[in-house]
Amino acid sequence: MKKLEGKLPLIAFVVAAFAAVAFTSPNELPGNSTMVWAEDPSNPDTYIDVTDIVNQNQYRCEASSLECRVTFTDDDPINGEKTVLQTGEFVEL
Repeated sequence: MKKLEGKLPLIAFVVAAFAAVAFTSPNELPGNSTMVWAEDPSNPDTYIDVTDIVNQNQYRCEASSLECRVTFTDDDPINGEKTVLQTGEFVEL
């Protein structure tokens, strides 16, 4: 019983971490962003609108140094502040 009592804080931490991940929607966008962008693999440093594809969960991010899912403040990829949500090459399924 004493061993179990010693592990209770660790068990509580694991349960809390699981709950935080399990109940957080992956599609919540930061700030005032409503669109999701991906770095264009054929033309790096330009971004393509992939909002509908992401909302339908019809994509995957393959390992690469590109930016798979990105948002910009005011949905403006030219002047907005960029937030990288996930790295990798965006591939539509």
